[in-house]
Amino acid sequence: MPHCAIVFVEFASPHRRAEGRDPTKVADRAGRLHALLRILAPSSGGSLVKPLNEGALLRFPTVDHAFGLASAVMREVSDAFSLRATVCAGRVVDQDGDVYGEPVHIASRLLGMAKPGQILTTRTTFAELSPGRVLRARHLGGRELRGVGRRVGIVEVFWDNCCDLTHVVPERTEPEAMDGRALSLEFEKVQLRCGATGVLEPVTVGRDALCMIVIDERHVSRHHLSIYARNGVYYVRDHSANGTWVVPPRGASVRIRNEETLLVGTGLIVPGVEGVQEGHARIRYALHREGKRDSGG
Repeated sequence: MPHCAIVFVEFASPHRRAEGRDPTKVADRAGRLHALLRILAPSSGGSLVKPLNEGALLRFPTVDHAFGLASAVMREVSDAFSLRATVCAGRVVDQDGDVYGEPVHIASRLLGMAKPGQILTTRTTFAELSPGRVLRARHLGGRELRGVGRRVGIVEVFWDNCCDLTHVVPERTEPEAMDGRALSLEFEKVQLRCGATGVLEPVTVGRDALCMIVIDERHVSRHHLSIYARNGVYYVRDHSANGTWVVPPRGASVRIRNEETLLVGTGLIVPGVEGVQEGHARIRYALHREGKRDSGG
């Protein structure tokens, strides 16, 4: 079975509703997308496997080529935020001009999760990028996908160079020292610094009086979340019923519930409620290295 990278591209649902699902407009828009992909795919080293009603399935020899195509089509379409795309690499079966296998299944599942303007992939796929290839990305945590017998780490890849985000840190099998990296946390009068010269154990947050950061609000669980270091980077893990939001300075917030996500740069951790609403508790975080704030680059 050949190893390749699968790409799905599709017009996202909000755009379809705005068009009123006029069959003529839908067909015209899809036709223009298919024509564009027939030009872009070969120039990116791949091929169009088959057009779909409002999207397409493509294949590429490497993830570098696949991400190149996904980013290129976003840039070429005048209203890029009407599109969404997914990339997944692995072994596939070729049959009668079509492709089958787990990468196709996972990419299809991710497509249903992707928002307009997003490119989603898996952490293992992202790890296949060639050394030195730089893409802006953010780890969205692990998810259970229907039909997949394991949790899948999901990564959002940013095609817009204006996004103020950071490289996804590759997974490591061996623990590493923090090497001067520290995380600062601020909540009301509480200020904590985590790392080699500060708090080493996980920081606990919740209503319980024994938590390191106590937030006495109804929507916050007794043991709501924890913040900890693993493999040289920092994570926040939610343990609650209502979930936790991680809000970067710019871009979309990420909601986690009974799962973890990577902390990068600076931002807010908001337990139990969506977004940054006036009066709701929020924890400010900032990554530093050797006394200097991590710019996220």
